[in-house]
Amino acid sequence: MEDALTVCDKSLCEVGNYFKDNCIEFYGPNCENPSTRLCTVTGKIFLFAHCSGNSFCKIPYDNISNLKYVDLSENYITVIEENDFERYSSVSILFLSNNNISKIQEYSFRKLSNLTHLSLNINQIKDIPTNAFKYNKLLTALELGTNPLIIPDKKSFLASESLTYLNISFCNLKTLCEETFMSLPNLSILNLNGNPLTTINENVFRPIHKLQTIYMNFIGYECLKAPYNETINYFSVNNITYEGPPVCTPDPIPVTTMQSTNSSRRLICDISILILLLFAHCNI
Repeated sequence: MEDALTVCDKSLCEVGNYFKDNCIEFYGPNCENPSTRLCTVTGKIFLFAHCSGNSFCKIPYDNISNLKYVDLSENYITVIEENDFERYSSVSILFLSNNNISKIQEYSFRKLSNLTHLSLNINQIKDIPTNAFKYNKLLTALELGTNPLIIPDKKSFLASESLTYLNISFCNLKTLCEETFMSLPNLSILNLNGNPLTTINENVFRPIHKLQTIYMNFIGYECLKAPYNETINYFSVNNITYEGPPVCTPDPIPVTTMQSTNSSRRLICDISILILLLFAHCNI
C-alpha cells in the first residue's frame, strides 16, 4: 500500500508555501493548489509515515489514524505541546531525532498509549519532567542521546516501570546522583557513552536491580582514573556487562579526535538501525 498523507493546509498558494517552509505563521488567503509537502505512507499490515526532512515546524495533525511507525526526524519542530499527539494513539515507534526540540511538557506523550520506541536524539532538550512518560505503559526504548540534558540533583531523572533501554549518551553529563535512576526498576541497558563523567559512585546503579549492560565509553580516554575501581568491580560482582575503558594510572591516555567522532556517530545510530532491521525481517 502506498499513499500520500497531507499534513499541512490543503490549499496554499506560492507565497503561503514560502511562509510555511520558513516557519512563518501565515493567515492570508488560500488558493486551489494543494501543498506539495506530504508524508509518504507505506506498508501492508502496518502503516508507516515517512515524514523526515519535510521542514515541519509543528507535529502534523491530519489523516494520521492507524499508523504504527512515524518518522518525523530532520524537521524544525521546537516544542511538543500537550495535545500534539492526540490522534497518534496507534503509533508504536516514533522518530523525532534531528529536530530543534527544546521543550517537552509533562503530558506531551500521554496520548501515545501504544508507544514502545521513542527517539529524541540530537535535539536541544535540557529539562524533562520526571513523569513525562508515566502514561506510556508499553514504552521500552527511549533515546535521548546528544541533548544538553540537565539531570536533577537528589531526584529521579525519569519515572517509568516499563523502560528497559535508555540512551543518554553524548549529553555532556558530568555527575549522576544516587537518585538519578531510582524510578527505573526494569532498566536493563543503559548507554552513557561520550559523557565527561569525572567520577561515578556504584550507588548510582544499585537501584537498577535488572541492569544487564552498561556503555561508558568516554571520548578522549582509553582508560579511567582510579576512583572508578569500585564502580567497575560492582559491575563485575553483579554480572553486569560493562562496555568501556578499564581503570588506569596515573593519567588517562587521550585518543584521536577522528576515533572519537566515528565512535559517537556509530553508537548514536545503533538502536535506530536495529529497529529498522526488525521491521524489515518481519516483512511488514
